[in-house]
Amino acid sequence: MAKNTKENIDNRRKELLAYVARNPSVTIDELFDKFDTSSVTIRRDINQLLAENLIKKNLNGEFTLNHDPAFDVNYFKRYSMHHLEKVLIAKKAIELVQPGHVLGIDSSTTALELAKQLISKEGITVITNSLFIPHYLTLHSSLTLFCVGGQVNMSNVSTEGFTSCQEISNYNYDISFFSADALDFETGLSNYDVGSINTTLAFLKNSARKVLLLDSSKIQTKASRKFLPLSDIDLVITDSGISEVQTEEFSRLNIPLEIAF
Repeated sequence: MAKNTKENIDNRRKELLAYVARNPSVTIDELFDKFDTSSVTIRRDINQLLAENLIKKNLNGEFTLNHDPAFDVNYFKRYSMHHLEKVLIAKKAIELVQPGHVLGIDSSTTALELAKQLISKEGITVITNSLFIPHYLTLHSSLTLFCVGGQVNMSNVSTEGFTSCQEISNYNYDISFFSADALDFETGLSNYDVGSINTTLAFLKNSARKVLLLDSSKIQTKASRKFLPLSDIDLVITDSGISEVQTEEFSRLNIPLEIAF
């Protein structure tokens, strides 16, 4: 039986989630047989995935993928990749949010995890171009939510283009939370999707604090389109998968870094 290290727990839960995604309905006994671990451990994993709304339990006691709007078939793979790291990053980022803050939040999957955490905050204003984030925030009575209009980007499930950028630019932000597809210490941030770059830059233009939410797998990688030098970032929040060498490089470049555990 594998030792329950953080990496093993993470990998097992990803495999469990993928297994449920591939099968219409799964019983707890089936999961006991499938995974080489104790029934107590599997129950703990299941309870965690239920708590994160990744799966749900039907009336027959079987587990299925949670097909709420955050599980669109074209979005699920990107959403579930490094999901636990994104949750930890979001929990660290939420500590920055204070009552009265005006927040800009982009359409990244890490930002979606942050949005879920915002239900614990009072008296804040959120502006977002994500079409998923409103699903989690519309019942928050003390939160003011603005959904940015514009052309819908189907792959990102967001609004983008000239209209979106114009609306985003009408606000002053205390903090803008954003992500990127890749971070390279020499060339800066880059994305594969060109359309998302302009909306992200529109958020950052009028932001007092620019906070990058980035899981460690994206550090020291490059995507096709550069869009922001690292010197423009006020804070990077990543997970504990970051290497000591990478941590030292952030320090050398004088870029504030927080690691979520």
